[in-house]
Amino acid sequence: MNTFLFLSFISNKDLGKIYDIAIRIMKHFYSCIQHVKFNLLRDEFGMARNAETLDLLDRILSKQLSWIATVDTKGTLLFAIESAMLAVLAAIVPSVEQWTIAAAVSSSIALISLLASIVFVAFAAFPNLNGARGSAVFFGGIAATDENQYVKKLAQGITNDLLEDFARQCHRNAEIANIKFEYIKKSAISTFLALPFWLISIWLFYTFKFV
Repeated sequence: MNTFLFLSFISNKDLGKIYDIAIRIMKHFYSCIQHVKFNLLRDEFGMARNAETLDLLDRILSKQLSWIATVDTKGTLLFAIESAMLAVLAAIVPSVEQWTIAAAVSSSIALISLLASIVFVAFAAFPNLNGARGSAVFFGGIAATDENQYVKKLAQGITNDLLEDFARQCHRNAEIANIKFEYIKKSAISTFLALPFWLISIWLFYTFKFV
C-alpha cells in the first residue's frame, strides 16, 4: 500500500529517469564482470604461454647440454689415444747413440703434435663456465644465492625473469659447446698430424732397437 502511494506521487518523467539510471547501473555492472573475466582469461592464457615457452627453453638447454656431453666423450677418447701413442713411443726409444736426424725430426714432430693435442683436450675439458650472477638455472648462480631467497624466487612461478634466465643459459651453454668443439677439432687435427710422423718414429726406433 505504501509502495503504491509512493509511486502515485512520481511522474512518468521521474520514472523514466529512474529506469535510465537502473539501466546504466546494470550496464556498468555487466561491463565490470566482463572486464574481470577478460583479465582472468588473459592471465590464464599468459600462464599457458609462459609454460610453453619454458618447456621450449628447457628442451633447447637440454640439447646444448647433450652436445657438451658429446664433446666431452670425444675428448676422453682422444686423450686415451694420445696417451697410448706417447706410451708406445716412450717404450721403444733407443739409446742416444742410435739416433739419426730422421728419427729425431719425426719423433720431435710427433711428440710436439701429441702434446699440443693433449693441451687442446685439457682446454676443452675446462672451459670458462662463468654464468649470470643470481641465476636460478646455472648451478654456480644457485649455489651463490641464499637458500631462502632461491626458494622464494622459484615460488613466484614462471615469471618473465625466469624465462629470461633460461634464455641466457641456453645462449651461454651454446657458447661453451662451441668453444669445446673448437678445441676438440684442433686436438683431432694435431693427432692426425702426429700420426704419420709417429708411425715413422716407431718404425725407426724399432729398427734401431730390435733389428
